[in-house]
Amino acid sequence: MVGLFGDYSRLFRLFHVINIVGARVVSISTFASVIRKFVWGDNPENEVNSKKRKKTDSFDEKESMFVAETDSLLDLFPEIRKEGSEVFNSFHNFSVSCGNPMATILVTKQESCRMCKKPLLLDPNTHVVVIYDEQRGTYLGSRVTKNCNSCKVHEQYGYWTCKGKRHFEIDCLENDFLLSSEDTALGMSLIRQCANLLIVGAVPFSTYSKSYNRRFGYHGNVNEAGSSFANEKLWLKRKRR
Repeated sequence: MVGLFGDYSRLFRLFHVINIVGARVVSISTFASVIRKFVWGDNPENEVNSKKRKKTDSFDEKESMFVAETDSLLDLFPEIRKEGSEVFNSFHNFSVSCGNPMATILVTKQESCRMCKKPLLLDPNTHVVVIYDEQRGTYLGSRVTKNCNSCKVHEQYGYWTCKGKRHFEIDCLENDFLLSSEDTALGMSLIRQCANLLIVGAVPFSTYSKSYNRRFGYHGNVNEAGSSFANEKLWLKRKRR
């Protein structure tokens, strides 16, 4: 039987699970069986039936082999043990230092022109966007434009423009982010949370803004020199044409 290391699809599924639950959980007997069956693509009903048959918490041979292979994988690649937020911050800072923020890339799924139906052309010039997110705070990303040079149609994330007029997608509020301007994007979960507090809790926007800044460590004036967000804003101004 092909083990974990011999099947890339299983490795990718395992990486996804570790990213969700963390590396420590894989070796816990209560969860290891479920994780192994998910990685192998088994039927979840088999897990329910196996629990009914088991009378002890001991690993069976397959589970023991799976845990051993996972431990070996983590020893070979310790980077996998890092939390998702740590990896995100590391990649974000690295991409910003390279002059091309990539922690979040906002690009439309539209592939063809709405007018002539010809394939859209991807603009190689990306644009920096300041992103406000409920879970990750404020950081830099990029937006990518798709164009139809014949019809002068420009497709953005969540909307498109033609002859200077902006048209929002019907399902734009179902996206993860809303481009409120050419260089600003708001996480939809953040917008919904703010709306709920404003309407139901009667919380002033200024209070919500202070709470957001406090949560992510933007104490005092978030634009003051020395703060990480201030440095990103300065970088944004330097890059803007």
